Amino acid sequence: MGNALGSYDKLIAHHKKTALLSSCASVLGWDRETYMPANAGVHRAEQLTLLSGIAHERAIDPNVGEWLVDCERSHLTDDSLGIGCNTFSFQFMRLRVVALIYWNLAC
Repeated sequence: MGNALGSYDKLIAHHKKTALLSSCASVLGWDRETYMPANAGVHRAEQLTLLSGIAHERAIDPNVGEWLVDCERSHLTDDSLGIGCNTFSFQFMRLRVVALIYWNLAC
């Protein structure tokens, strides 16, 4: 059970950092549309490309799958994580989809 809790903590920390990267890209995208000087386009494209690439690498990190498997195979209860672990990956995916919807609305 300690391994599953550790994996859960790693998933949450990983997702928070990935979401932070995405929110930075959103701010840069908003600035591009509102205040960015016309001559800054190439540099802004490089910034957004870098952040998008890092976020993508984090999204496909094989550790995420391993952490999800640890959680799903555990006997954690609703009390220990706040959700049933056998539905953890569904909840996690739902959170990612909802976050993507809001991110797209913000752009």
